[in-house]
Amino acid sequence: MRNLLVIALIFLVGITACEKDKSDYPAEGIKIKGNVTARAGKSESMVTKGMTSLADARKVLAFSKYYGATYYDLYDIVNGSFEVTGQKGTGLALIFLDGQNKYIGHLSNQGLNMLPLTRLSHGDTTTINLSDLTLENGSVIPSHDPFGNEIQITANEINCLKATDAYYKSIASNIDTDLDGIPDVLSGKELVAYTWAFVFGGHWGINNTAPAVNDITRFYTNYKLQLEGGENLTFDNDKIALTGPENDPYNDIQLDWCMKAPETGGGRAFIATFARTTSAPSDAPWGTAYLPFKEGTYTLTLNGSKSYKFNYSNTDMSYNLVVVAPTLKTNSEGKVTSIRFQYRKFDGTELNPENIITTLMVQFFDMYANQFYKESNQMRLSAETGFSELTFSTPVDISALDRLYICYEDLLGNNYFIIWEE
Repeated sequence: MRNLLVIALIFLVGITACEKDKSDYPAEGIKIKGNVTARAGKSESMVTKGMTSLADARKVLAFSKYYGATYYDLYDIVNGSFEVTGQKGTGLALIFLDGQNKYIGHLSNQGLNMLPLTRLSHGDTTTINLSDLTLENGSVIPSHDPFGNEIQITANEINCLKATDAYYKSIASNIDTDLDGIPDVLSGKELVAYTWAFVFGGHWGINNTAPAVNDITRFYTNYKLQLEGGENLTFDNDKIALTGPENDPYNDIQLDWCMKAPETGGGRAFIATFARTTSAPSDAPWGTAYLPFKEGTYTLTLNGSKSYKFNYSNTDMSYNLVVVAPTLKTNSEGKVTSIRFQYRKFDGTELNPENIITTLMVQFFDMYANQFYKESNQMRLSAETGFSELTFSTPVDISALDRLYICYEDLLGNNYFIIWEE
């Protein structure tokens, strides 16, 4: 049996080691424009009820993940128009606020709560003009649809992202988790939640033998909940606890692991994972199973007294997982010279990884769960390198290889660990 915690920590250390600080975030990027017009004003019924409309929007909060770190930027709406900057290869969410920084709505296009800035019509110089925006039940709808135009994405890829992007919607209600009236990002107290998923993929391919992907019933999918805290969300020792969801709370949530600044990078005070542990099925490849966290409102408590409420959303990722199937290419000595990858959903439908994945890393482990060949710069792919193949400058001896882990982060910030055997 293998310990998923150990493998996950090795991956996380690798991710944080390669993260970029805010100063590394490109000053130039993809321009996204839009207009909040008088047509988005309040109706008579909204005025009577004291409700806020899109015409009251004064700021746009842009949210994205870049090289493993979370970034927020606040932009002013001037004379009914705005322009924000996003980075190619990321998913960008836009949240609209009034003059008191209160939530009005979030951008939603074709039901997707973020813009996947991946395959773009003009690459790094692409400009997206959303044109006039309207508010419908908390969703800010653009009159110009960039999907299929500036953003080259298929309906199947949209649906795959849509199934797991509920967090980009729930983040709207996580703007002020301590209820002090100030958006958390403006006071260094932002709280971000993601999902970790562990999947038993099957058997890797080698040379002319194709990889064998498990049936979905043998994925043995495991889950963990990851929280990242802004630079001012500090606490003593391990005095951090998670409870919830409200109205139907679990009694088995445990702190799985925690890392604090400065090791966390990305301007974060901490990264913590929480788990719900149970026994794995007798035929599972690991002895411990981790149960999913259902959708709902959770409370994070620091130092036993300071509480922060946030919304969390999760789906059964097995049905929306990008299965990254590896084929090892070897030389005459049986050493690996490269690894090629195929990207599909569990039902075999092919996907373009560029519209789903931001970074991918491969790790080799022997039968004792010891990692070998730790040349991280040769074990990682991104939108900049492409996701089709890893090539090693020096052939790798895999005589001790027992398991191969493919770890990737999607545009939504979720982390996936796909385990492959010979």
